[in-house]
Amino acid sequence: AGTDITAFFLANSTTIMVKIIAVSGSTRAHSWNSSALAIAVRGAERAGATVEIVRLNQLNLPLYDGDYEAAHGLPADAIALKHKLAECDGILIASPEYNASISGVLKNHFIDWPSRPTPGSTEGPAACFAGKKVAVLAASPAQYGGVRGLVEVRRIFECVGAKVMPADAQGEVLVPKAHEVFTPAGECPNGAIHARLEAHGARFVEFIQGHQAAAKN
Repeated sequence: AGTDITAFFLANSTTIMVKIIAVSGSTRAHSWNSSALAIAVRGAERAGATVEIVRLNQLNLPLYDGDYEAAHGLPADAIALKHKLAECDGILIASPEYNASISGVLKNHFIDWPSRPTPGSTEGPAACFAGKKVAVLAASPAQYGGVRGLVEVRRIFECVGAKVMPADAQGEVLVPKAHEVFTPAGECPNGAIHARLEAHGARFVEFIQGHQAAAKN
């Protein structure tokens, strides 16, 4: 089913190229969110997008501190991530729910540090997020699938000027009881959930392309 859905998007997509940055807010080795993200990424790639996955545990970034920034400037990894975000068309996020919110590492590494202006530039705060299209998903062992965390993700990215796919238009995917959905190796044998995740990635590509086409008209 997932193959049929993504094949439809691929056959009916435009030729507008799409570049996506994907990130999981969990750094756990066998993260359910990372597993879910990988399936959505495959859907986006099958729909014609180029996707780069940013791994937060590979970024050498301290906790954001204004005094540190004043003394040392932006860390090299923050600058590199800012450039990737500035050049992409969309951001695909799998966010675990930590105490009804998002993970600290997602907020610190992926949002707080990149949101800082480059020293000596005229850019404003969060310039690398302005106008970016965003799609969200979550996997959680809880019965609500991490929905409370996604509310926070949406609020943050809307505040920094991004455009998040509307939830009422199948713009997010929730995977409740994730410990029963994914195997220890990170596979998803549940065909229906696998199809939803893959279609989510393909739908995100269409969402981006739609905005790109509208901007050219």
